[in-house]
Amino acid sequence: MTNTTPLRTLLIAAVAAIALLVGLLAATALGGSRAQAAPLNSPAGDPVATQGVTVVGTASATGTPDTLRLDLGVMVTKDAVADALASANSTMAAVQAALRKAGVDAKDMATNGLSIQPQYDYQDKGVPIARGYQVVQTLRVTLRDLGKAGAVINAATAAGGNATMVNSLGLDLDDPEGVLASARAAAVANAKAKAEAYAAAAGRSLGVVTTITEQSYAAPGPVWAGREMAMAGATASSPVPISPGTQDYTVTVTVTYALA
Repeated sequence: MTNTTPLRTLLIAAVAAIALLVGLLAATALGGSRAQAAPLNSPAGDPVATQGVTVVGTASATGTPDTLRLDLGVMVTKDAVADALASANSTMAAVQAALRKAGVDAKDMATNGLSIQPQYDYQDKGVPIARGYQVVQTLRVTLRDLGKAGAVINAATAAGGNATMVNSLGLDLDDPEGVLASARAAAVANAKAKAEAYAAAAGRSLGVVTTITEQSYAAPGPVWAGREMAMAGATASSPVPISPGTQDYTVTVTVTYALA
């Protein structure tokens, strides 16, 4: 008769060991799941990182322009390109000398364009006939005293004579930081008021600011363009009239607040 007791004992021990191992693995998996889920059970009143309210606040502030930016130039047409360039050079030099004499600093004058183009006349059948060369030189000028700006423009156009062009004229605030600071403060206050209203409606209270971004925009100041504008007042007794007006600066902020 065969004795099966040792074999039966070994089988029972093996099954028990396997059951114990499975139980340990299950307990480990369950414990890991509970550990991962724990952050979801934040204590009452403790802000959760993913909870918050994002609002947009906007405000504007107004400043008075104190700087005039002027694009002027000279245009000369001659039969030969060398003659046209030489004439434009001397005319622009006279314009710059007049500007310096009127008190414009060298750092506030910058050459910003040069064009040399052949000029043509066209016959009835569209055949081009060369009639010379046109040279255009342009200069960007910044005038920091608006009270004298009209007289300075007169001096420049008088020095350039009939070759003078004024392409554009614009007014700006040289240092807008003070105006922008007022707009920023008002924009943040606008955003906070909105956030408080949303939080109250949701039965929560407003927490700390977690993020804030800004966009600012300056409405363009008055701009005039055209040669006629400058030449209309180009006499010593009648300076070009300059009125600064106002300039609006708008700030938009996007603010995220935590909820408590």
